[in-house]
Amino acid sequence: MYISPGLALTIDTMATIFCQSGYVIQKKGHQSVEAHNANIHNESERKSGFFTCKWVVGMSIAVTAAVFHAGKHPELSDFTF
Repeated sequence: MYISPGLALTIDTMATIFCQSGYVIQKKGHQSVEAHNANIHNESERKSGFFTCKWVVGMSIAVTAAVFHAGKHPELSDFTF
């Protein structure tokens, strides 16, 4: 299968943007847990910042984008000069 360099660059750029968006969503998940934990004084009622709904969604987006980013193999594109 042949992918033109322009299409490969577009896939690579979009995958990078989606990966960064996934990281932002993960960070938002951590911040919401930190805000919750700031108001809680009982240690047993505190939440973990990992494996919350936002964190899992952000991780899924980041992993999916990383697969697309890595899946754009150089041998599929004609990068010869």
